[in-house]
Amino acid sequence: MLLRIVVDEQFNIVEAGSQTRWMPYLGQCDEHGDAYARLVGLNLMSGFRQAVKERLGGVRGCTHITELVQVLPTAVVQ
Repeated sequence: MLLRIVVDEQFNIVEAGSQTRWMPYLGQCDEHGDAYARLVGLNLMSGFRQAVKERLGGVRGCTHITELVQVLPTAVVQ
């Protein structure tokens, strides 16, 4: 599973995408399309985690990738 983001100097996500090369549950894990394009426009330093829950929570994304997304503010700053 891959997550790709491009962040500008103000920590705004300007490009985002995901790819699942292997998945545990065919027919379920592959149904989210590229929901992670919804990250574009979010700022990592301002309400990011709540916005992720609103845009990708529940069945709107992949549980594994969404968990990875939650640590982006810390990972990008470091």
